[in-house]
Amino acid sequence: MGRFSKYPYTDFNDLNLDWILQRMREVEAELQRYLDNSVITFADPITWDITEQYTALTVVVDSDGTAYLSKQPVPSGVAITNTNYWLPIFNYDDNINELRAQIAYNAQTSATTGQALAAGDLVFWNGIIYKVLADMPAGTAFIEDTNITQYTVDQKINDIPDYSGDISDLRADLDQEILDRDAADVALSARIDAIAAATQFFDTVAAMKAAAIDAGVVCMTQGYYAVNDGGGAYYKIYDSVPAGYYEILDNSNYAQLLDIGEKNVKQYGAYGDGTHDDTAAINTALSYGGVINFTGDHYLIDAVTALHPVNNSIIHGNNAILDIIPNNASNYSGFLIDSVDNVTIDALTINGDKNTHTGTTGEWGHGIAIADSDFITLRDITINTCWGDGIYIGGNSLSSTNIFIDNMTCDANRRNGISIVKAVDVIVNNSKFTSTTGTAPQAGIAVESNSAADLITRVQFNNCLSAYNSGDNSMYVSIHQGGLVEFHHCKFINIGKTGTAFTVLGAESSACQFEMHDCVITAAVPILCSGINQNSQVNIENCDLFRVITSPIRFTSGVVSYCQNIHIQVTVFDSVVSEGAFLCLTALRRAGINIKFIGCDITDPRVLGSNNVDLESCLIELDEDKAKVYSIGAGSYLALGGSNNKFIVDTSWTGAANLFGFSCMPIGTEYTIMNKSSYNMNIGSLPTYKFENLAGAYVPPNSCLKMRRIDGTHVVGECYTFS
Repeated sequence: MGRFSKYPYTDFNDLNLDWILQRMREVEAELQRYLDNSVITFADPITWDITEQYTALTVVVDSDGTAYLSKQPVPSGVAITNTNYWLPIFNYDDNINELRAQIAYNAQTSATTGQALAAGDLVFWNGIIYKVLADMPAGTAFIEDTNITQYTVDQKINDIPDYSGDISDLRADLDQEILDRDAADVALSARIDAIAAATQFFDTVAAMKAAAIDAGVVCMTQGYYAVNDGGGAYYKIYDSVPAGYYEILDNSNYAQLLDIGEKNVKQYGAYGDGTHDDTAAINTALSYGGVINFTGDHYLIDAVTALHPVNNSIIHGNNAILDIIPNNASNYSGFLIDSVDNVTIDALTINGDKNTHTGTTGEWGHGIAIADSDFITLRDITINTCWGDGIYIGGNSLSSTNIFIDNMTCDANRRNGISIVKAVDVIVNNSKFTSTTGTAPQAGIAVESNSAADLITRVQFNNCLSAYNSGDNSMYVSIHQGGLVEFHHCKFINIGKTGTAFTVLGAESSACQFEMHDCVITAAVPILCSGINQNSQVNIENCDLFRVITSPIRFTSGVVSYCQNIHIQVTVFDSVVSEGAFLCLTALRRAGINIKFIGCDITDPRVLGSNNVDLESCLIELDEDKAKVYSIGAGSYLALGGSNNKFIVDTSWTGAANLFGFSCMPIGTEYTIMNKSSYNMNIGSLPTYKFENLAGAYVPPNSCLKMRRIDGTHVVGECYTFS
């Protein structure tokens, strides 16, 4: 079929390609009009004039150097931009520049060539462009019309390859394509008629099975159990067992389900009516892999048996609802994705049996469980009220890997919203884990290995919410073997709980890494890092911590931590000032601890530093009504570690002795202390330090003190009154 043979003809008309052929016919007609007019003329003068009339196929050049070809006779007064009459063919100035680039030699006014020229070269001689007619060695004299000739626009056009033969071939190919298409349409219609004549139609699968149908016949049912119940399908009859799924007829022949269109679970016998157990039928559909659809109805699932996807499956829920049948099992799974690869599940809701469970033991009834599997995608799924977790990701002999979760909602499950216990490369985006209640730990998110041998690493949560969960920990992380866990742009709400919203535990024997960036935590104790190897690293950056009651951030072991650009707001305190009010400092006495708060905004803290903690470029606001400020073990209320910090004492400060000490103040660093209260702020708490150039060892009311430590025992400063 010529040029179009590489575009395969299809039997399906839904591609709507007729418009392409129609456009080809139009192009062919335009080309034919040009072929029928064999002469192209150049206007004289060639510059276009709107007052002139032009015949068809006349070339003119406008003031911008663009050449146009008239498509039909042009009356006077027609603009050059009117595409009904004019066709732009090339830009004259561009062609002149192209010619200049093609000139091989500028001979100026010399009578001979100064270099060898080949036939076809262009030379510029005496202000005119010439084309070389024959090879000219250097020193050859220029002889017009003998070895050179003027190169005109007509000649340039003549140099353009002749495509008329190709156009004729194109026309022939178009004609043949049209004939082939018409013949194929006739053949397709005949084929459809033949299939329709040979097809037997039945209301239901039961009716088809009861009929005496011979091998080779194609059947169509309008439903599985009833007409239009969604289970209608095509079948082909065989007298021996065929491949794939089949129904056995009463005459012992086999009706093979034909893979026409999208498969759905009702074609395999699922009811989807919310009253029948559809587990077996759905598992039959899933066992063939590929793309399988729920029909958006209501299905009952035996989670003790579980639904089992196979390799290379795409399961579209189409907003179906799957209810787990109440049971007494200690563990179950709505979907059990075990030892398989490349599975996608989307757009469905799983309702667990937490409120109707008939047993009392166990905590492992999960909506979706993933074990020893790779490349699993869960998207647009809601999981409610399961006996255990909404989602459980782990493994037996292997870690599950390459897990992607997006737009997941896990609400009111009994143990955790999501548990990740053995996994590598997990990304959770745009998901919510809320209202977990029933049995510990009752967290929204739990990243916790069952043993030190279970590897969890490269786990990342982005733009997720963990809120209103009953456990003291809205988020629980316990990682071993150098694992990496990250949270970005997440929000954690733990109002009304006395525990830690975000607990990070680690193994003493191995370093791990924990990252939190651009997150918001509302809780009594937002972050606790405990039991972590001293070579571990904790980075908390650009986070807001609200409604803190005791400890905004508590470190109880030898981590390396960098806390940057954090806003911490402490709102309520009890009457006892104890260790760990800001940091659990008594546990920070191991070697290798390095904790830095950089660029933080800290409102009403209790404890700001110790010998192991540096504050750098922070704004700290002190309010006696809400906070007491002192340093554990330093004998003073505040040990000023770090540098470039600004301390503002609120107007409600009621005064206290020994407010500031300098056991952590690095040599050469500067501090600013602004006293907005009506009381003196004593600063001379340690007798080994000397305060020079100061009005006294205190900051008077409505005064600002700038001071700098100059050596091991001397601090200098300047005190001034502000309005």
